[in-house]
Amino acid sequence: MENAKSSSKRAFPKSEGLVVDKLTYEWFCRARSNNIPLSGLLIREKPLEIAKETGFVDFKVSVGWLEKFRTRYNISYKNICGEGSEINENVVTEWEEKMNDLCEEYSKKDCQL
Repeated sequence: MENAKSSSKRAFPKSEGLVVDKLTYEWFCRARSNNIPLSGLLIREKPLEIAKETGFVDFKVSVGWLEKFRTRYNISYKNICGEGSEINENVVTEWEEKMNDLCEEYSKKDCQL
């Protein structure tokens, strides 16, 4: 008697999935070290790109895959520390000047910085 789940098995060898998994995690680590915020959707897209580049055409990424990936590498969704240090001070100054110009049309109580 055959295993009932045999038809649901992946179409690629396990080692191919491990290659994509490892390359995805390396990409994830590089992105996070550069303070790049990553959503679940973005994390699900990258292994598809990696699989295509490495020739694994039948690679599938589901929400379940993402949860298992996060569990394997102890990944949680949190804010990136140090994001504030990446703010360009010139942009802040320009915005404050624009706000001051915009606020001239309103009373002081309605427009306080």
